[in-house]
Amino acid sequence: MQTIGKCKLCQLEKPLLNRSHIIPDFMYASLFDKDHKLNKFAPADYIEGDKHISRPSSGEYESNLLCSQCDNEIIGRYETYARKALYSKVDETSDLPECENFITNGGLKFTKCKNLHYKEFKLFLLSILWRASISNRDFFKEVNLGPYEDTIRQMILSGDPKQEETFPILMMTWLNDKSFATDLVGQPGINRKENGIRYIFPIAGVTYIYHISPVSLKKDLKEFILSSKNEATLLHIPEGKSKEFLMTYFGVNKS
Repeated sequence: MQTIGKCKLCQLEKPLLNRSHIIPDFMYASLFDKDHKLNKFAPADYIEGDKHISRPSSGEYESNLLCSQCDNEIIGRYETYARKALYSKVDETSDLPECENFITNGGLKFTKCKNLHYKEFKLFLLSILWRASISNRDFFKEVNLGPYEDTIRQMILSGDPKQEETFPILMMTWLNDKSFATDLVGQPGINRKENGIRYIFPIAGVTYIYHISPVSLKKDLKEFILSSKNEATLLHIPEGKSKEFLMTYFGVNKS
């Protein structure tokens, strides 16, 4: 039986869904083992020596957050595009990102993808951040957008991704770093130790970094944020540097 209440997205009194995923299953579907178990960990604890890994049988979801229209149609539209862009085979659709690998003079490797729809993909990523903020699940306890929660809610609801430096998003991967496990879903964290605030979501070897204010984004990384030119860049963390990278982005002291 559905509960009648205020939908967190449209703010209307409606029947609410009994199950809304915070992070869609398709982002870590490949991580489920034969027993349909996930490997989850808290990165800040993990890199400081606590190797505890939980193994739940499903992703994080919650009841009574969203109405069917907001979950399945509005957010669902962004998820449908993201699933196609990230996981479709080349022969399944012609409307796929075109990706090419590069390396800077300083040796930094990155992948640049063109034809990635800025509006749909940015709102998809922001919807994950927003859902984590409105969630009561312990896994998302560090995500609290405060006054920005309603700003992002309105962006998702109206389909307005705004400019690329409004909540700029950076993506990094350690998939090529064999020194660090990739079959993990990390608990999202917050870094307040540098200018501004940024949230970090490690999922299956890719880390999505949400900069709540542009000042939290280093100048030399601005060229790599999700671009309104329908381009996205995936930075490759150098071999053996993943632990150091996570320590830096989670604001964990090295001493």
